[in-house]
Amino acid sequence: MFNNKTNKYEGRKLRT
Repeated sequence: MFNNKTNKYEGRKLRT
C-alpha cells in the first residue's frame, strides 16, 4: 500500500 502516513490521507481519498 502507501506509507504508514500516506495510507491515512491517500487511502481515504481513494476510498472516497
